[in-house]
Amino acid sequence: SYGFLIRGKEASLAYTGDFRMHGPRRDMTEEFVRLCEEERPDLFITEGTNFAEASSLSEEEVLNRAAEVARSTEGLLMVATSPRDVDRLRTYFQIASLESKKVILPCKLFLMLNWLMDRDPVLSSSLKEVGNAEISVYVKTKTEEKLLDQEFPSISVISDLKLMSRGELEESVLFSFEDFVHDLSKAPLPPGTTAIFSHSEPVDEESQVEFEKIVNWLCFMGIPSYRIHSSGHVYPSQLRAIVRRIKPKELLVIHSEHPEAMRKFLIS
Repeated sequence: SYGFLIRGKEASLAYTGDFRMHGPRRDMTEEFVRLCEEERPDLFITEGTNFAEASSLSEEEVLNRAAEVARSTEGLLMVATSPRDVDRLRTYFQIASLESKKVILPCKLFLMLNWLMDRDPVLSSSLKEVGNAEISVYVKTKTEEKLLDQEFPSISVISDLKLMSRGELEESVLFSFEDFVHDLSKAPLPPGTTAIFSHSEPVDEESQVEFEKIVNWLCFMGIPSYRIHSSGHVYPSQLRAIVRRIKPKELLVIHSEHPEAMRKFLIS
C-alpha cells in the first residue's frame, strides 16, 4: 500500500492507505508520519479498519509463534498467506531458514517475487531471505515448466507432489497449500503434517465457504491447523497518537465499518 502527501495551491492533504506501525519496514511508516507532521495537512484521510475486536499481535510475535509450531512439526509444514503480503512471506522464509527447511513455492508466487525484487530495491533488500533459501518450484502445467527452464534453468522443479518421498516432505515448507488440496490428497504426507493459516479471516460468504472446505479437508486428513496472523492495519491507540502528532485541520476516516466511532475516538 502507498501513502500520499499532496500539496496544492490552496490546500494540502495526506492519505495513509493501509498502514501499520509494526513489521520489518515500520521505518517507512514512521517516515510518512514525520513528513505529515511537518506539513500539517489541511485534510488527513486515514483508514480505520481496526476498531472493533482489533487483533494486537505484531509481526514479530507471528514469527515467534509460527517458529514454535514449525519446530514441533514432524511432517510437512503447510502455510497459507496472502501472496501480496510480502512481510508475511518474508517471515516464513525466515522460519524455513531457522528450522533448516526447504521451501516449496507455487510457480506464480515464485515468478511474482522475482519480478518484484528485480524492479524494487526496497523489496529486494527486505526479501534477501528469498535469495538465500533452498527453493523448489511446484508447477501445474507444461507451460510453467517450460518458462522456468528458459528463465531459471538452475531452479529445482517439482511437477508432481505424489513423486516426492515422505522424507523430502518432512524437510519442507509448502507455501499457498490451499491451492493444492487435490494434489496433496494424493501425496505421501508424513505423520505430523501441520497447517498454518497466516492471513485474514474470510470477509464474505463465498470466501467463508471456501475456507470451510479447506478446514474440512484438513480434518478428514487428520491435519491440525493454527491461525497465526497480525493485522496489516494500524491499531486505534496508535492512530490516535499519530493524529495528535500531525494535528490536521480536518480528519476523514475511510475503509472502516465504524468511521464515525473511529473519528470520535481519534479527536476526543
